[in-house]
Amino acid sequence: TDMVVALTHNDATVLLEVTDGSAQQPMQRRYSLDAGTGRGLGLVATLAVDWGVRGHDAGGKTVWAAMTTAEDVDGVAGFANFDLDSVAAL
Repeated sequence: TDMVVALTHNDATVLLEVTDGSAQQPMQRRYSLDAGTGRGLGLVATLAVDWGVRGHDAGGKTVWAAMTTAEDVDGVAGFANFDLDSVAAL
């Protein structure tokens, strides 16, 4: 289905939203290290301080992720301390 990507921010937070027409809920899966798919929600969980899914009455959903620009929030490193190794290990 078609999708719409929205990115908004303020001084402390970047909010990424991806909306599509599919009612199918996203599911985090485990694939082999050489697989070419299956890392999206792992990346979201690693980078975001919070994320979720909103269903729409007319069908479809929005997957959203809030990321901090601060150095550290509740043990989650913000972009100031971005650790590429933690993402590569997914």
